Amino acid sequence: PAGQGATLLDMVDTKEKLLRARGLDDMFAGLKRDENAIAAVLFHSIAAEIDSIWSPDDAKSSESHKARMIQAVIECCLAGNLFDAGAAAAVQGVAVGDFCEPC
Repeated sequence: PAGQGATLLDMVDTKEKLLRARGLDDMFAGLKRDENAIAAVLFHSIAAEIDSIWSPDDAKSSESHKARMIQAVIECCLAGNLFDAGAAAAVQGVAVGDFCEPC
């Protein structure tokens, strides 16, 4: 909005446009490809574990199970963002098989 500073996403978008305008490729393309490959391998097991926490069709599931499932989803999303940001701890977590602790 007018009168407000740029967001991080705006700055990243501007940086990408400037790089492309000068004929420079995405210097992180290889890293992104590798990260996507790791995410593809982890996705189904993490999704299955999250799905096992709570189901709207399970009469035995309680509100606390639902809250725990929502918390696990949020924590996994945050872990994904840390990984995208290149956090060393997130990379180490993948290496030791502990990428998403609550899952």
